[in-house]
Amino acid sequence: MKGLYHYTSTFHLPQILSCDYLKLTRGILDDYAVWFTTSITPSGNGLEGSVVDKGEIRFVMKDILAIKWKDYRKKFTKGKDRILREKWADALEVNQKPGTWWLTTDFVTLDNVQAIENIRTGIKIDFPAPIDEILDKLI
Repeated sequence: MKGLYHYTSTFHLPQILSCDYLKLTRGILDDYAVWFTTSITPSGNGLEGSVVDKGEIRFVMKDILAIKWKDYRKKFTKGKDRILREKWADALEVNQKPGTWWLTTDFVTLDNVQAIENIRTGIKIDFPAPIDEILDKLI
C-alpha cells in the first residue's frame, strides 16, 4: 500500500533510528502490530493522551504490505474473548478516523521509509540519511 504514514514522537525517534525498524507494539486486542494511516495529519489516529507528542514525527512510507483496520479488526476480534475484543475495538474508533488506519504484523525495517518529517517545524529529510543529521534537524 502506498501513501501510508507512521507517526511517533521526538522522544522515540532516536530509538527507532538506532534499531533500524518500526517496533511491533502490543495492542489492546492482544496482538502485536505496527500502525499506519493514510491521514496527512496525526489527529484522529488515537495518538493523544500520552506524555510525549506521538504526532510530532511523521514517517512517509514506501509501498508496504499492510491491511485495512476493518479487515484486521475482523481477524483479531474472533475467539473466546470476541465480545470483549469487539468492545475494545469499538472504543478505539470513538471520535477517531478508523477508515484511514492500516496495520502490519510484520517487522517494518527502515528500508521501507521514504522520508521523515517534523510536523511542527515542517522540516523533511529524505531517507536514508545519516542518523546524526536526522536527529540534528528533526529534534
